[in-house]
Amino acid sequence: MTFFLEPPADIDLPPIQAMDTLEDKERQFRTALPSSAYLELEKESLQRGLKPYTLTSRIMSLYLQKKLILVSDLPKALQDQVYQFIQKPSG
Repeated sequence: MTFFLEPPADIDLPPIQAMDTLEDKERQFRTALPSSAYLELEKESLQRGLKPYTLTSRIMSLYLQKKLILVSDLPKALQDQVYQFIQKPSG
């Protein structure tokens, strides 16, 4: 691997911009899931009337905005309440 203190003359790097001046464009990313997980994603998205990509995008956005948290990040007492709630029969 080659490291440069100064980029070679034939490589033109734009200057670094302040983050608040950058346009907040929508970006796409790609990920891979096991078939069984993708099937669950398809079922969930179908039930919500969304495409799998849209559901994934919304979940990632909620997580990054701290509006979606992992149960394991909660205090033990709250974890127990969540698991108890999940096990309740619906209806």
